[in-house]
Amino acid sequence: MTDEEGYRSTVHRPPRRLIEEREDALSLRRSFASRKT
Repeated sequence: MTDEEGYRSTVHRPPRRLIEEREDALSLRRSFASRKT
């Protein structure tokens, strides 16, 4: 990993709350799809 990539990853790292919200949305969508079938 280059210095530029490391710098970009630290600057653009999403907050933990956003990551958890995205995972919640994915799990909700997955459970909804499994419930529909």
